[in-house]
Amino acid sequence: MKYLSSILAMVVMTAVIAIVAGCGRYTGSRQTEQEAKKDIPRTHWGITLGDSREKVNNYLKSKGVKKTEKREEMGETWQYISLYDNKIEPSEFFSVSILWFNDKVAGLLLNPYVDEQIAEGVRMKYPLQEYHKGGNTLDEYIYYKYQNDSTRLVMVEHKDWKNLEVYGIGDIRMSRSSEPRCSYDFIYQDLQLLSQKENYEDSVKRAAEQKKKADAIEKASKY
Repeated sequence: MKYLSSILAMVVMTAVIAIVAGCGRYTGSRQTEQEAKKDIPRTHWGITLGDSREKVNNYLKSKGVKKTEKREEMGETWQYISLYDNKIEPSEFFSVSILWFNDKVAGLLLNPYVDEQIAEGVRMKYPLQEYHKGGNTLDEYIYYKYQNDSTRLVMVEHKDWKNLEVYGIGDIRMSRSSEPRCSYDFIYQDLQLLSQKENYEDSVKRAAEQKKKADAIEKASKY
């Protein structure tokens, strides 16, 4: 009887150890997964993703920004701020662009002066994934991204292969150089606002399509 009791106690103890060990492995796995999600800075040149338009406008006034313009970038309308044209020096950026949604900062597009050096550091800091490329034989671009639960970082690499070569008077041709000149844009996006923006745009598109169908049916009713 003592022998059976000892065996039973050993089985129970082994099961408990296995459960504890299993939980430990699971916790460790979750911790590793959480640690793998690196923080992405959400504030750049004093503007934070999610800031209200009123707060940003007040900030721009305090910095002496007098001129902004709208620019189309990647199919989106951005508020472009040239720090050079506004005579804001010194600054690590020569321009900052804001993507608005619902009067909040949904995205920031940064053009820093030392973009190649920053790109090198960004590659070492984040496990970037290439997800889109395009262009032509002279101008190419590649999109890389990394995101955590709240923020997405997009690094756009522009490869400019243009190289002017003069073969004679008035004979100027363009050809690939041995190495392209690369420049970089850095985009920071608020994932929650971006999702809301996409849902809103989808609803507008669906409403437009439904109206188009309704108009077609109304016109067809006369025939």
